[in-house]
Amino acid sequence: YIITQANWNAIASLVGKTADPQNDTSLVNILNLLQQEYPVMVRTITEDTSQYGQHWVIIYGYSGSATNVTASGFMCIDPYGANTTDTFGKDCSLVDSSHFVAVTRRVHFM
Repeated sequence: YIITQANWNAIASLVGKTADPQNDTSLVNILNLLQQEYPVMVRTITEDTSQYGQHWVIIYGYSGSATNVTASGFMCIDPYGANTTDTFGKDCSLVDSSHFVAVTRRVHFM
């Protein structure tokens, strides 16, 4: 569970990086960050957000159209729903992550 006011730079410094937390949730901007080789953590709204609180996934790739950017083209690691054979979480498209509805915040490490 990551609080909204997390000290992202303290977290990023653990791996020698700085953090750029943003409320900008534009899928085009997320794609631009991926094209610059930055994986992007995003907080999502889920069907179960009111019950479970925040849900974060790491977006690491995009396989859709660059002219019509959609959530279904983003590939992510979702820690929720992983089973014992998933080392880091469930590897899936963003829309297939745990009850995905929308992106509400993003953070990338530089």
